[in-house]
Amino acid sequence: MREQINSRPEQEAGSGGLDPRVHDALTDLHAYALLMDSQCELLGGRIESLARSDEQSEECLELMRRRAQLGDELSALREVIARLREEADAAGGESLASRRA
Repeated sequence: MREQINSRPEQEAGSGGLDPRVHDALTDLHAYALLMDSQCELLGGRIESLARSDEQSEECLELMRRRAQLGDELSALREVIARLREEADAAGGESLASRRA
């Protein structure tokens, strides 16, 4: 992700003083987190449907494994988002690239 941030050309600061590249990265990460969250919800609905039918199928077990995996990935992604936001706030709106140079 840092390579993506550093590879974009410099733009004027916006979005509350955040470097536009950092803002874009945070926006993309939040959008991906929402997508993963919706996938977890869909899987949960399917699991509940299978559970109501009293089927103890391999499909249900696989869906539960996939939902647990997505939950773990979502937790890790949220940690990355929080760290990136903390770094951006600590830099006082400076770009991460210029801070590391």
